[in-house]
Amino acid sequence: MNIVITGSLGNIGKPLTQELVQKGHTVTVISRKEERKKEIEAIGAKAAIGAMQDADFLAATFKGADIVYLMESWEGMASIFDKDADFIGAFNSIGNNYKQAVEQSGGKTHCTSKQYWRPHQQRDRQSFSSQYRGKYPETITW
Repeated sequence: MNIVITGSLGNIGKPLTQELVQKGHTVTVISRKEERKKEIEAIGAKAAIGAMQDADFLAATFKGADIVYLMESWEGMASIFDKDADFIGAFNSIGNNYKQAVEQSGGKTHCTSKQYWRPHQQRDRQSFSSQYRGKYPETITW
């Protein structure tokens, strides 16, 4: 299968990529950092360097994928110590970019990880998740 993974080579992305490549899948890993390219390729995956804030980049990268793993992450948005950072706004923006890219790319299955949401953000999480419910019956959320 042709699988695209967002979230680069973090705590989830790296072992997931390693396992998928080991099982014979073609994997593309999206990273915003050019310096990750060699590490991604060393695992046996293809690197796609770009930003989650760029819906056109995402759509082009998702095109032809059988599965797209979508992850929202704090990293790359702002420092967690920045009291003025609008993480909810950033998550919503990236979520909207994912939605647009998925629609444009015509991919088949979309997996979403929401592990970074905190209890005080539950209302926003439900609102965010409801954007996808019913529109993409093959969406997998855990």
